[in-house]
Amino acid sequence: MVASSTLTYWKAANYAINGHWLPEYYKNQSYISLVPSWQKLLKDGFAFLLLLGSLFLPVTNPIYKYQKNNNLKITYILLLFIISISLARSIFTNFSLSILFLTTRPLIITATLFIFCHRHLNNHYLIKVLEFTNILALAQVFYAILQRMTAVNSNGVSWFSSGMVRSVGTFTEPNSLGLFLVICAYFNLYILKWHPWRIGLLAAYALAIFLSDSRTAILILFLLFTEKLFYYFTQFCKTKTDFIFINFTRFAILPFLAFYALITIKDLSVRGANSSLYGGRLEIFLFYVNQSDVFSILFGKHLGFGSNTLKILQASSFIEGNDSALADSTWTYVLLQFGILGILLVMQILYFLFKAPMIYFDVKKNPQVDRMLTSQKMAIAIYIFFCLATIIIFEFYAVLPLLICALFFIQYQYYYYLLFLQQPACQN
Repeated sequence: MVASSTLTYWKAANYAINGHWLPEYYKNQSYISLVPSWQKLLKDGFAFLLLLGSLFLPVTNPIYKYQKNNNLKITYILLLFIISISLARSIFTNFSLSILFLTTRPLIITATLFIFCHRHLNNHYLIKVLEFTNILALAQVFYAILQRMTAVNSNGVSWFSSGMVRSVGTFTEPNSLGLFLVICAYFNLYILKWHPWRIGLLAAYALAIFLSDSRTAILILFLLFTEKLFYYFTQFCKTKTDFIFINFTRFAILPFLAFYALITIKDLSVRGANSSLYGGRLEIFLFYVNQSDVFSILFGKHLGFGSNTLKILQASSFIEGNDSALADSTWTYVLLQFGILGILLVMQILYFLFKAPMIYFDVKKNPQVDRMLTSQKMAIAIYIFFCLATIIIFEFYAVLPLLICALFFIQYQYYYYLLFLQQPACQN
């Protein structure tokens, strides 16, 4: 799914480079139309096969039989609840079967990934998959540099210009490139075994993120390095008091640091001149809240999560045309569709995935593992929050599998530690 989503628009990106780079080519539908429909649908085919395989093939997660994790059961119920609301609203409007599928498709794919990770995620093989993802990421770096080079030669822009020309790699949108590369940076910083050559990888990702001019990705990358620095300090903690102090400092400083870094990064780009924070996203959010009644804010106003469906329906009588319906922000989008109820449901799902599962083994916890998991959770929480503020995460299929795998990976790590590092019998 990740490879298909990443490489789907490779042909369009290559054509754009050969045909002279346009500053905002990713909005030009003539480029996107070069890609066959079957190629665009390929990632959905992989998701469908993933669902069938997850349900009907024997469980391959080596710790599945040792789990008694009620958090996941509650998560499935909440996911089913959201899908049911979306489906019920769609049926109420007498939509066709294809429209019903398009409306609920992002949520079905999300649920599919949950089922797969629960039954089949294997940390050993996941590490290999994440290493392979670096190859896909380096391809994005290569195309990002080529696109800026073409813009410099053909459009007379500078290598260091910000906001005028934005590289997109083989995606159709620069934020997608930036957020894909920054989650790859997260894996190299926090999940994969550290090697000195990863410094070169991170530098390449940082360069491509700069060329994409994705302010959110730049901010997240800065905060990831900051969080990694806090984790480095925890390794020198000799007492529980020292660890609590570092954690208190971390939780106290990071929000303020994020705010001031956001303001600074916004001012570096000419795109931020007429907006308060996220290029107009905050304004769209506030505009929707101000022009909506209390009932709409609490329970939502429109019809499900599928933005493609909303674009089709925007010209019809079902939906009044307004920019807030197409806001590139999951927080705004969930508020628009399902109101505060929907936001609370999403936050509940994330909480149950972040919450450490109950450990049913009489083994003493390892402080080093606790510190590592705390740092990983903080870093992925930073990514999730700002990612949801910038794009529709449910339809970003290059990141969605990686993000969900990361959440399950963090949740399962203590199980793996207990079963395979401390218990020789289980290891054998």
